[in-house]
Amino acid sequence: MSRRPAPKHRVLLALAFASGMCGLAYEVLYSRLLTTYLGDMVTVSATILAAFLTGIGVGSLLAHRFQPWLWLIEGLIGVYGLLVAAAFSQLSPTTLASLAPRAGGVASLVATVALVVALPSALIGCSVPLFASYLADAEREASASDSFARVYALYNLGAAACVLVIEFWLLRSAGLSGGLVAIALVNFGTAAGLRLWVRPPPAVAVTRLRRPSTALVALFLVSAVSASYQLLMLRFVGTVFGPFHENFALVLAVVMVGLAAGAAWARRRRLPLSIWASLGGLVILLSAVGLGDTARLWALASGTLVQEGSGRTVAKAIVLLVMTLPAFTVFGGAVPAYLQGAPARPGEAGRALAVSSFGNCFGFLLTVFVLLAHLSYRDLVLFVGLLTVGAGLAIAPEPWRRSVAVTLGALALAGIVGVRWPERQFALGHLSFVSSKKLAEAEAAFVRSESIKRLDGDVTIIHQRSGAEYVTINGYSSFAVAEDGATNHREVIVGVAPALYPPERRRALVLGTGTGITAGATATLFDHTEVVEINPAVFAALPRFASHNFDLARRPGVDLLLEDGLSVLARDDERYDLVISTVTSPVYFSSSKLYTVDFFELVKRRLAPGGVFAFWFDARISEAGTGIILETMRSAFSECHFVFLFDSYYEAICGDSLAPRPLGDYPAELTEAMALWAGDVGLDALLDAVLLAPGRFADRRWAEAPNTFDLPILEHIMARETLAHERPWDLDGWVKLETARSLVSGEAFEGPRFALRCHLLARVGSRTMLPECHRRLTDHQGGQWDRHFVDLAYDYLLADKRSVLAFEDLVKALILTDQKPRALEVLRLRKKRRSTVLEVARLQLQMELEGSVDDRDVAELYARSPLAAEVRRFLVRLSLKRDRPDQALAHLDFLARVFPLTEPEKALHARLRARTQEAAP
Repeated sequence: MSRRPAPKHRVLLALAFASGMCGLAYEVLYSRLLTTYLGDMVTVSATILAAFLTGIGVGSLLAHRFQPWLWLIEGLIGVYGLLVAAAFSQLSPTTLASLAPRAGGVASLVATVALVVALPSALIGCSVPLFASYLADAEREASASDSFARVYALYNLGAAACVLVIEFWLLRSAGLSGGLVAIALVNFGTAAGLRLWVRPPPAVAVTRLRRPSTALVALFLVSAVSASYQLLMLRFVGTVFGPFHENFALVLAVVMVGLAAGAAWARRRRLPLSIWASLGGLVILLSAVGLGDTARLWALASGTLVQEGSGRTVAKAIVLLVMTLPAFTVFGGAVPAYLQGAPARPGEAGRALAVSSFGNCFGFLLTVFVLLAHLSYRDLVLFVGLLTVGAGLAIAPEPWRRSVAVTLGALALAGIVGVRWPERQFALGHLSFVSSKKLAEAEAAFVRSESIKRLDGDVTIIHQRSGAEYVTINGYSSFAVAEDGATNHREVIVGVAPALYPPERRRALVLGTGTGITAGATATLFDHTEVVEINPAVFAALPRFASHNFDLARRPGVDLLLEDGLSVLARDDERYDLVISTVTSPVYFSSSKLYTVDFFELVKRRLAPGGVFAFWFDARISEAGTGIILETMRSAFSECHFVFLFDSYYEAICGDSLAPRPLGDYPAELTEAMALWAGDVGLDALLDAVLLAPGRFADRRWAEAPNTFDLPILEHIMARETLAHERPWDLDGWVKLETARSLVSGEAFEGPRFALRCHLLARVGSRTMLPECHRRLTDHQGGQWDRHFVDLAYDYLLADKRSVLAFEDLVKALILTDQKPRALEVLRLRKKRRSTVLEVARLQLQMELEGSVDDRDVAELYARSPLAAEVRRFLVRLSLKRDRPDQALAHLDFLARVFPLTEPEKALHARLRARTQEAAP
């Protein structure tokens, strides 16, 4: 048993903790910087992680050569961080994003990324082996493996702590460059502590290993499986919790805590690597059994207990700890367990860490470029689980009975996973897990799904019982492709509305593809259209939607570019009449960079004279997020208009001196796609109705700061507030949309024309509408509607099931405007909660239009309200219709005793009484 550390040894352990904080921090910050400026392409992300893991492996392997210089290594890591921070703060997005592509495409891009991270990753890789060597020298009674396990645990705990600090505080207050400077200062403190208080151990000679042992090969496989499992959990978390950096940071922190716990446990339990590997495979399979239940529990908690704020984040962390910590703990014990059974050779810790890093790299690349594209998620978890068990059994010295028991246990768990795997939940998308109610609705509507995969990209098409088709892209819920067989009209409008602004329609650039409907609609109006997409699975799925996206994949004049939109804009010298960003709104984590001043300025430089930039404006991003985007827009553009799609979604169109012009003639395929929504008024009238201008946009100031590459404040708001509100924020309340003026003609919308605008807005927005339209619709004083709003009320109230009184007023309005058949239709559709007044109106209209009513309906009405005046008056009319004047007189007698009769009723009453007296014997 090792002796208690002396105070200086505790200082060394504290410095190892500080070094761990810096190590992973640089990987996170360099990755965020490079993906922001060079793009979120899979080649960039894969190169960053592969280069880091390879560099760490090389550094670990060569660490023994720099035994006296640990303090200098820590200082150099900090110096490099400062240099990178200075370089990125000076380079413009245009300069940096265009460096690699201009030098030679993908190969040069990969080389650029690898060059940036190679040196710091190699330096970081030296830290753990050297700290372990220093601690072993200071505690001579402790074994080298014991010292390594202690350093490894503290280093990973430091990494976990720093990931959380970076994501939840540092980036939000200091930005990317400021974060690098802060982490570099921690490195300098660590270097100073090592230099002042720690004596380096003497250099040792390290023998070269000619052939790797079986245990080393098993360690490589276990590390590769660890990487695959991490990627699988990241995909699951993105699907259930949402695709936000905050959620990925929580996963990374749990991984580090698991590695630290595994190292601490291995130090105490001293189990062989074979048991750790076999146990790891069993735990992976066991965690997969409970994934579906975990998702359901999160939906329950999300909808009832933790709807917003820090409580939501803590709840996510708890769910992740329960779901994944056991597996990552097992992986954390693998390297210490190997060292306990390996010969006590100098440099063995560095060699083991190198093999583990290389295994991580191999597993990551294999999963991204091969396994994810060819295996379902269920098959992937079965593969990695059984492979880990197999690696443990291959090096197991245990009796065969134990091996048989482990094998049977693994196969039994694999069978349970095959039966219980939540494939449907992986397909639904994160918005289905907002609450148990939403999840139940999504599952009830679900019929089947089909998946299209390329590399790590995944497009899932969900078929619902209603006939609608929805798409999720990498777990993110997108718009419907079609409803009731009709093409999604909002996607078409997004592609067509901006085309009214540029003076010429020669070149268009569409960033983001999705189903291709928007890009296809744009392509019908422009001579040449470039469509940019970073997900290869999206391009592969385009032919599947050809009947809705105007056959975009094979359309003449269209170029499909598998690239990041930022890189395309930065490297091109082209000028575009229109640039449309259909990349998902900032609700998706990587989209926030497209809502920055940097990106908006880059787009402006690529617009032709009179050209415009259009993009999604999502009102679900909360009050603070709305202010950030509006201030960012105002910082870059002098004028912006909005296209109403429905109450939580708009399209923003920005440029200089905006002046939309009617196009007049539209391609036949476009008018056919929009016939259901614009067929009776024409596409120009429809677009005129949905185009809205904000009042004095350029003169407004919002309290929020603009969003930038270096300080992406918008992104940090998304994960904590987006799903917390049932209703979106009212954009009209922010920008004071002008609803009474046409942007196309400049004329005022008044009377029937304003009613038509509101009617078209309600039609486009699935009966959602602007506040002014809603006010005019519901402000029916004395039960009298503005006659121009009768059609709007008809559609709106029927769909939204408004109050009984509103239906009564609607029926009156329809009757007054000579639309009695429509009024009867309304009354028949409303079968539940029909008031006495409405039931009387239904029977009266049925009697007038069809000549008869059912006696059972009459009896039921009389039984319900025998004393009601409107019932008695209807019975008077019905009795006369059936030539029963005696019954009509009886009802009039009752009315005369209880209610004052109208003059016509008095005259009728007198005639009937006189006739009755004449007929008396």
